[in-house]
Amino acid sequence: MLARPVVSPWPRALQTEEQRGATHLEERAVTDSSVATETPTLAARLVRLGVVLGFVVILQAGLVAAFVTATRDPAPHQLPVAVVGTPRETAALQSRLSGTGAFAVRLEPTLAAAQGAIRRQEVYGALLPTSHPATLLVASAASPLVAQVLTKAFTAAAQQSDSQLAITDVAPLPADDPRGTVGPYLVLGLLIGGYVGAMVIGRLIGMRSPSVRHLGLRLAVLACYAAVAAAAGVVLVGPVLGVLHGNALAIFATGGLVAFAVGCFTSALQTLLGLVGTLLSVITLVLIGNPAAGGGQIPSAMMSPAWGWLAHVLPNPAGMAAIRGIEFFGGNGTGQAFAVLSVYAAAGIVVMLVMAAVPAGSRRGQASAERTELATDLAAETGSGAML
Repeated sequence: MLARPVVSPWPRALQTEEQRGATHLEERAVTDSSVATETPTLAARLVRLGVVLGFVVILQAGLVAAFVTATRDPAPHQLPVAVVGTPRETAALQSRLSGTGAFAVRLEPTLAAAQGAIRRQEVYGALLPTSHPATLLVASAASPLVAQVLTKAFTAAAQQSDSQLAITDVAPLPADDPRGTVGPYLVLGLLIGGYVGAMVIGRLIGMRSPSVRHLGLRLAVLACYAAVAAAAGVVLVGPVLGVLHGNALAIFATGGLVAFAVGCFTSALQTLLGLVGTLLSVITLVLIGNPAAGGGQIPSAMMSPAWGWLAHVLPNPAGMAAIRGIEFFGGNGTGQAFAVLSVYAAAGIVVMLVMAAVPAGSRRGQASAERTELATDLAAETGSGAML
């Protein structure tokens, strides 16, 4: 900020030495005050910068804490498993397994029934205690971690009773994806692309749609973007990397739904809260959603109750569960995942539609009221003129 010069009422040539000295002191005082007013502005900027960076550090710490608490020590909590046999043959075993609280045990009458329950993702494994040797059915495609936990637990039990245990993987992972990470990483990329794409669209065409027509354009752009993002992901893991398993068209449609649902969620928060909504979207999807998904490896039944509940209501784990079900289980067990994604998409659209329609309705109502008032005034003036 430039200091405004002090103007003396007397020409400088006619000023005495005392007057010229006083004028110089006034100019010096004005300059010093100008510098003083600039200093708080710089200090204020530094304070704001410190606050923002401090908030970023808090987000970083929160992300670390969330991942550690969600995935540090996974243990089964009512993990669904099956026992094959008659009630008389398996009563004691069912009671022993259920009593630990680690397993939710159901009875299946035959081996085929147990295999069907695993392929429908109703249980993670099944034990045949009456076979010779006893057999444990697992599904590493559902969760490699759960398959390891079941194998370790039941092998130890068999060793304690001096018996043998055979392990059969009903739904194994493919050799080119031995840890089952392709699907979760595909979903993670679509999630990031979904909310980043929504942020970019909001910044370029406005965070709040001023009309329903504008909202239709925004949703059309978001849907096209989601479809392109899903197609790029499928082409990458399919023809390019050669690690795609399952129906490519179904995976493409599911990936598009993931990106679109996340985009609608982010856009709705932007419409309601502006930049704060963008930040809230990042917190929900990154700080909470990613740990709740467990990297696609840890199911909700092996998390704490709080994280397990979040795994049922957030789009991150829903998207990973949907892709996994299509890849390895023919789409079985994906109903809840698709329901969650659909709710996020539909709720986001409804919020944006209401926010776009209400102002337009208010403007129409105001215009109608103004027209009514004008018509009333004209009628009154006409009536007065007729009386005159």
